[in-house]
Amino acid sequence: MIKNLTDLYDIVINEEELTTGKIKDLGYNSHDITYLVTNGFLQRISRGKYIFTNCKELEDYAYEAKRNKEFEKYHKINDYLFNNEPSSEIAKNKILYEMYDYNYDECLRAIDYLYTIDDEQCFANSCLYLMGYITNLTGSYLEKYKQITIDDLASNEQFLENNIYYYKFNQITAKIGEDNKDFNSIILFALANHARHVRYNNDQKIIKSIKNKDYMSLVDYYSQIKENRKYSRNEIICFNLLSDYTKMDYTGVTPQVLGDNAKTVNEAIKMRDYKKALSYIYKNDDYHESVIGLLLNDIVLQINNIEAQQKITDDKTVNLVDIINCLTINDMDTALYFIDKYLSIMGKTEYRGLVKNIVKLCAVEEDFTYTDAIITLDSVVNTSDYEFKPEEYVTKLYQSLASKNVDETQLLVTVINEGNKFAQKPVDIRNIENKVSVLSTDKNNNKHKKTNIKLMSKKK
Repeated sequence: MIKNLTDLYDIVINEEELTTGKIKDLGYNSHDITYLVTNGFLQRISRGKYIFTNCKELEDYAYEAKRNKEFEKYHKINDYLFNNEPSSEIAKNKILYEMYDYNYDECLRAIDYLYTIDDEQCFANSCLYLMGYITNLTGSYLEKYKQITIDDLASNEQFLENNIYYYKFNQITAKIGEDNKDFNSIILFALANHARHVRYNNDQKIIKSIKNKDYMSLVDYYSQIKENRKYSRNEIICFNLLSDYTKMDYTGVTPQVLGDNAKTVNEAIKMRDYKKALSYIYKNDDYHESVIGLLLNDIVLQINNIEAQQKITDDKTVNLVDIINCLTINDMDTALYFIDKYLSIMGKTEYRGLVKNIVKLCAVEEDFTYTDAIITLDSVVNTSDYEFKPEEYVTKLYQSLASKNVDETQLLVTVINEGNKFAQKPVDIRNIENKVSVLSTDKNNNKHKKTNIKLMSKKK
């Protein structure tokens, strides 16, 4: 009677070459080899060389290894079967153990095989969709992932489909945990649980970045996600919060609140009522240390700082020195705001247009002492009957027009027109204005030509 074949199986699963000599070294004789060939265990491919052909026996050997908790051997057997005679069950076994060993490429190979089986298409979509959260997909996997819709996911219930599609891992694991576990559900449970740990680790990194005020790394992180997969609902919220924070940091302008009747955190965030959202967050002691909670906390601090600074600015009695200080550090926006306020305080609001445009003209002319603007401002405030003298500006206008400096020419036209309101002898510059209009049109046409040339060169 032929001996136990386990030693032969071990050579097979290690993918060693099967030769007559190696088989005989295991204790088989020529009659045994003939028996193995005759009964479909081996196939002779050339003189003294064989391949193993009875994969059904190997499946039984795999189950025995699994029962005996010889998992390394079990994985080797299953890998051999997958590479030589795959089936949906073998592929699903591979998904499970490769995922727990963090072998994502092999996990994806197994999912890819399921796509070749008509009855497994939807289940393969569900596995691939969850893998999109666990690892960065590339190539054909990424293309398939991008085409998946909620209707393509495998489930007997819409509840599970929704939770897979929106990356609600806690709900997936809880729901499957309550129900009877068929093999597909076990795999989805494992994938969702694995994704939940990935999310936790990612959240810890995000929380560290928020606490370190390293917002640029967060911008990079969310940009990378967008390239590789869809945002989860929480990630959409976080990205929008991050966008509003960075925009505030750059502009110094707080987000406009869109409503005041929010009843939940998500409603308040949607309405950009971040103070109310944070107040709801703090009702849940655990939630305020979440990514959303920490982002909201920083946003509200930023809003409070901007509002406090704005209140100081609004309450401040502005004087000429404040304006000069702003111009000295090139803080144009604050300087123009202070000029408005200063002229209003002094009862000289009619001079706003003139003074502000002279400030802008100084900037264009790169006169960063702003001498002309400061002298004009001081004169209109401290002279009972200020008189604008246009001659100097008209001379500059002709020079600027001749040198085709469009920005300076346009500002000079504006300054003269504003100043004519306060001149004893206003200057008629309508003819020059027409030339300025032509110059401006030529500049815009040149811009369009350059753009078209660039576009044409790109096409070539």
